[in-house]
Amino acid sequence: MHWMNSLFDQYGYFVLFLGLFAESLALPFPGELAMAISGHMVVQGHIHMFWAILCSYFGATSGTMLTYLLGKKLGTPFFDKYGKYFLLKPKNILKITKWFEKYGNKIILVSHFIPGLRHFTGYVSGILGLRFRTFFIYNQIGAALWVAFYTMVGLLFGEKIEQLLHAASRYSIQLVICVVIGIAGVLIVRKHSKTRRVLRSSLSFYKVILQSLWMLWEKAFDLFSSWRCKHIFRYGICKVFVTRHRGQSITCQDGTTVRAGDWIGELHLDNGQVLGLLRSVGSNRAALSTARMSREAIKQISAALQTTPELAKVKALIGVTLLHRGITHGLGFELHHLESKWFRDFTSVYLNFLLQTLHPEGNQRIKHNKKLKPMMLVLSKMTLQDKFPLKSISN
Repeated sequence: MHWMNSLFDQYGYFVLFLGLFAESLALPFPGELAMAISGHMVVQGHIHMFWAILCSYFGATSGTMLTYLLGKKLGTPFFDKYGKYFLLKPKNILKITKWFEKYGNKIILVSHFIPGLRHFTGYVSGILGLRFRTFFIYNQIGAALWVAFYTMVGLLFGEKIEQLLHAASRYSIQLVICVVIGIAGVLIVRKHSKTRRVLRSSLSFYKVILQSLWMLWEKAFDLFSSWRCKHIFRYGICKVFVTRHRGQSITCQDGTTVRAGDWIGELHLDNGQVLGLLRSVGSNRAALSTARMSREAIKQISAALQTTPELAKVKALIGVTLLHRGITHGLGFELHHLESKWFRDFTSVYLNFLLQTLHPEGNQRIKHNKKLKPMMLVLSKMTLQDKFPLKSISN
């Protein structure tokens, strides 16, 4: 840990960018340790959280994107002949290819958390001819979750990082044995219908872990947003990020036009509260409670737009969601298509993954509603205040 601190003292944020870039190319660098230590140094006030996350993120994604381009450009013949110099032998390519066939593109998401896999997923994705947009989206989301998780580990555990890593190294053999036993158990119970319920319960445990990781990512996103936005306000189950509109002009039905550079309220659900509802009252009652709480939050926001000076210049509330039919019913939102195809594809993957992670029946919802498409929700300040005037709210 001391030698890593020395690197930070000498080279600053370049340690994160260049180190994670090199590690993505399968060069020896302890990426997780570097990010965890950077989180600890943020707490100590030595470095800035925003730049630590940004440098880590771009270092990791730049390296994996380079491996993808190399794999696509050089192809199978090159790696069959020279892959051993990249530690990527034909048998390794075949193994990762089978994982792609079994798990699909989601393997790119989880590969960042698996040492030895994340270094080669980019190469194999390029060799297999995976579309650039598809790899880009999954890679960006996976890297963001990975960076947020290990930086948060440093924030939470501080000086205990070294002891934790030492313990993990000391008991790594026992851990591998436990994993092997667990895999063998899964293979056995798959053959027996009665024991499949046990398997499903264990999978639910892993879903809880995934949900916890997502909540860490949300905290990192909120922290990042505190730098990119002018103000952040919380109203019940909703969060409003006051920022400037950066997309194309939006014309609302009441004649309001939101142009690039205008102030808007970026609307986000507090997924921590949503997850708490799902766990406590179940999916059906949670959906009703979320709709009711959203309505109350919108009323509070309407009042705040008329009484809070920091919100005086906001022209509209804007959000993006997959489940636009239920949660916005009766609130006055207009639905607008996302113009950018790249942003539409990225948002679709991101929100589908969010739905699968948080909702108990997320996979089934997506399978039964394959046409779920992200839509932009727009509610102008004029329409909002007409629907929820200050007098009616105070009464």
